[in-house]
Amino acid sequence: MGKRILPHSVITLALVLFTFIILDRYNPMMNFEFNNYSKIIIQICLVLTFLNAIYTLCLIRREKPKKQSWAGILWVFVDITIAAAIVLCIYLFMTKPEQLASQSDAVESRQLTTTSFPLPDTIPQAVLANGEIMPLEEYASDRVHIRLDRAQRSNGTDKNVFYIAQAYVTDATAIRTAFANGVYGKNIYQAPGKIAAANQAILAMNGDYYGGNDGGVVIRNGVSYRSDPAGSDVCVLFRDGTIKTYSPDTFDANTVIDQGAWQAWTFGPILLDGNGNKVSSYNTTSYIKDNTHPRSAIGYVAPGHYV
Repeated sequence: MGKRILPHSVITLALVLFTFIILDRYNPMMNFEFNNYSKIIIQICLVLTFLNAIYTLCLIRREKPKKQSWAGILWVFVDITIAAAIVLCIYLFMTKPEQLASQSDAVESRQLTTTSFPLPDTIPQAVLANGEIMPLEEYASDRVHIRLDRAQRSNGTDKNVFYIAQAYVTDATAIRTAFANGVYGKNIYQAPGKIAAANQAILAMNGDYYGGNDGGVVIRNGVSYRSDPAGSDVCVLFRDGTIKTYSPDTFDANTVIDQGAWQAWTFGPILLDGNGNKVSSYNTTSYIKDNTHPRSAIGYVAPGHYV
C-alpha cells in the first residue's frame, strides 16, 4: 500500500501544479505562480517527479501484471479526480467575493478644488486614417457633451470594428467610476451594462480589473483605496482636468493625492509618450502584447476633453 500512496500523491500534486502553469499561461492576472525563477524550478521538479512516479508504478505493474490491469486504470482516474477537486477548491477560494475596505478605511484626495471648462457647441466627426467613420449618437447637457462614432478598418478579409467616443465635460468630477455591486472588493462581478444602469451613466466603459489582483493603484471618485502600482503603469485623472500616466517606478501615491487625484487606474500599457508619439516599448505582459483581445483605451486631448 505504501508503494502506491507516495507515487499517486506525487502525480496528483503534479497534475495540480501543471494545471496552475497552464492557467497562468492563459491568464497571468490570476497569478497562480510566484515569479520567473519559481516557475523554472517548479517546472523542472514537476517533470522529474512525474517521470519518477510513472517509473515506480511500472515496477508495481511488473510484479502483479494480471491483478493490476484494471486497478491501474482506476488509480489514474482517482489521480485525475483528486487533482481536479484540489484545483476547483483552490480556484473557488481565490475567487471568493471579498469586501476589502469600507469608505472610512480609504484616504480621500486632499485637493478638493476643481477647474471648470466650457463645452463646445458642436463636436466634429472623428478622423481615422485608412478607415471609415459612421456617426452614431450625440448627447449634450449643461455638464457634458459626448459624440459617439463607429469606426471600421479593413485589412484584406479581416474587419476591425471599434467605437470612438469624444467626451467634453465642464469639470473632471463629471467623470465618475463605480464598483461592481457598489462594493470595493475582490472577485465581485457585475456586467458593465448593469453597473452603468445602476449609476445612471450616459457613456460607460469597462474598468481596470482591479478586483482580480492583489496589487495595483485604486483611486475612485477622489478616494484612494490602494496605492501600490505592483509593477504596472498608472493613469491618473486630476481634479483640474489633466490626465497623466506614470510608470510604476515614477508613481508616488501621496504626491498625486496631494495634487488632487480624482481617478487612478492600474492599466497598461502606456501607448503614447508625453509628446503624443508612439512609445518604443510597452510595460505589459505577453498575454496582452502577443495576443489579439478586445481592449478599451482612454485618451487625453486637453483638460475637459477626452477620447
